[in-house]
Amino acid sequence: MTAHRSLSEARQLLPEGSQVTGTISTVLQPGRIGVFVNLPHQTKGFVDVTSLPRDAGQWPTPGQVLQFEVLQHTPGQVRLWPLDPRFRHDEPTQEIVAGWCRAKLRYPVGSTVTAQVTKVFPFNQEYWIRFTGDDTGRWCHALLSWTGEQPVVGSTGRYRIVAHLDTTGRIMVAPEH
Repeated sequence: MTAHRSLSEARQLLPEGSQVTGTISTVLQPGRIGVFVNLPHQTKGFVDVTSLPRDAGQWPTPGQVLQFEVLQHTPGQVRLWPLDPRFRHDEPTQEIVAGWCRAKLRYPVGSTVTAQVTKVFPFNQEYWIRFTGDDTGRWCHALLSWTGEQPVVGSTGRYRIVAHLDTTGRIMVAPEH
């Protein structure tokens, strides 16, 4: 994202959960930090070391064109997940895959859940919610962005399940209005 671009504009151009093509521009301290990616709309992306293979020799190299999933927006940057399994950290275990399948059945697209705001991140206008009555762990929460008034920790609301992102195992939700 360019310095003059707002978070809300960046989120409209490259929505979280969308897939985007980018070109690796810089590999910063292989095995220690991550890679920078040039994206459409003169936007800058970043893949964190924790998403890349443990062996830095298997990291993508400058000039490579790859597909990514948009994970998150921070001021000046779009956080990315490589869609090519060769350029990712470990693949999920059978236990994780089975848990993801159960979560998709429990929270089908189009359904609604009640959730409580558990944490607010003013820096990049995001907040965590936890689905009420579900303490199963990994898939009982979601990360959302906001514009306008900041959400209040402890407040509850209704949210609609809008997508399942199979590559990253995330449940995308939107507030019900």
